[in-house]
Order: sequence, then structure tokens, then C-alpha cells
Amino acid sequence: MNNLSKNINAFILFSCLKFKKMFSFKVNVISQTVGMFINNLAFLFIWWLLYKRFGNINGYSFRETFLIEGFVALFYAFFFLFIGGITKLSEYVNQDKILDLQLYPVNPLTILITKSGAPSQFGDFLQGTLMIVIYLFLNSKRWGWIFASVILATIGLFGVSLIFNSLIFFFPKVLHGFSNIIENIYIGGSMYPSQNFRGVFRYILYAVLLIPIISFPVEVLRGFLHPSFLIYTIIAVIMANVLGYFLWNKGIKRFESGSGGGIVE
Repeated sequence: MNNLSKNINAFILFSCLKFKKMFSFKVNVISQTVGMFINNLAFLFIWWLLYKRFGNINGYSFRETFLIEGFVALFYAFFFLFIGGITKLSEYVNQDKILDLQLYPVNPLTILITKSGAPSQFGDFLQGTLMIVIYLFLNSKRWGWIFASVILATIGLFGVSLIFNSLIFFFPKVLHGFSNIIENIYIGGSMYPSQNFRGVFRYILYAVLLIPIISFPVEVLRGFLHPSFLIYTIIAVIMANVLGYFLWNKGIKRFESGSGGGIVE
């Protein structure tokens, strides 16, 4: 319990320092927030033109675009503002900076996950909030399910990222930059779940990542699945995080036991 308390306190401390540093450049925060907000709304305008022309796109209505874009923008913003530092693991390993994370009497993962966040993600947060508020104006009874789904997707993305990034400990030459590709696929597949990928890769990706963690919550919110399907989402999120943490622990021990603190080849 004492270790848990230390890790929580360290996470809060380093997160606060990160945001304090970020907001010390207020003009930069405002410009990037507004810029990203306008950029995201431009995509919504493009979707509006497409819906105006075709009526619906693959079964989705324009109203549901508010739900999907808001949902993705929110969990994307939460992930990178608070726990997305795991995506920098390969950078820390390849540049021999991971030893810097071990200077503190807490799990290095606690410090690492705070090493992300950019002002542009506040634009994602604002856009996502606006989209969800508009959607809720039309579907006011679903706010609880939306909140739960965003939290589950955020934690699910962390588990998936932890799995793929931790593989850098075992395959450092093969996986350099690979984790970023996976995350981009994950985000893209989340925003347009029925439009992406083909063949065997599609079925693997959907089965492991998108269907349980993204598609189920979205379909529940659309009213096409019973809320009980979120149980499968919870199971998938737990399994992803357990596997990810297992790989992290094995990997960091392998790293520490290497010659000079490096990875054992």
C-alpha cells in the first residue's frame, strides 16, 4: 500500500509539473488549442458535405458523427494528456534515457507515463466535449454510458500501447517506431471503425483491439447493442493491461540485467 501511495503521489507531482511548464507559455497553449479545434471542426464540415450528398455513409448518420468524433477526440486527449508517455518508451530505450526514470524510488512506469501531452490536445478535448454535448442534447439519457465508454477506451488504449511498446525490450531493432504505427492505426480505426483495413489483418486487429475496446462501446451508445456488451469491453481492457504490465516488468528487468544497463541482445 505504501508503494501504491508513492506511485500515486509521484504521478500527481510529475503531472502537475508538466502542466505548469506547459501553461508557462500561455500564447502557445491558446494558439495550439484553437488551431486544433478549428482543424477538427473542418473535418466535421467535410463529413457534413458528404452526408448532404449521400444521406448516410455505411449506415452512419450525421448525428452519429458527433458521437464518434467526440468519443475518439475525448479518449485521445485524455490518453495523451495524462498517460500517453508510454508511447515514448522506444525513444527512452534507444537513447539510453530510461536510466533517468530509475532515479526515483517508484516504478519507472509511473514517471514515464507522464512524459506526454501537448497544448493541441486541449483542442481535441474541447472539440470532443462539444461533439458529445451536442449529441447528448439529442440523447440525454446516455451521458453515463458515454463517460464510462470514454474511460474504458482510454485505459484500453493504454493497455494496447503498453503491450506494443514493451516489445521494444525484446526486439529493439525490429520495433523501432513500430509502436507509433500501431497507435495511429488504432486511432484511425476507432474514428472510422467500419471503413478501415482488409483481409486477415482487419480481422486480427478488430478481434484484438477495435471490436471489444472501441466498437462495442460505440455500438452500445448507438443503441445497436445491449449495455451488457460492455462487460466484454471491461474484460478486454483488463486483459490488455495485465499482459502489457507483464511484458513491461519482464522487459524492464531484462533491461536492468543487461550489460551497462542496456538490453540483453
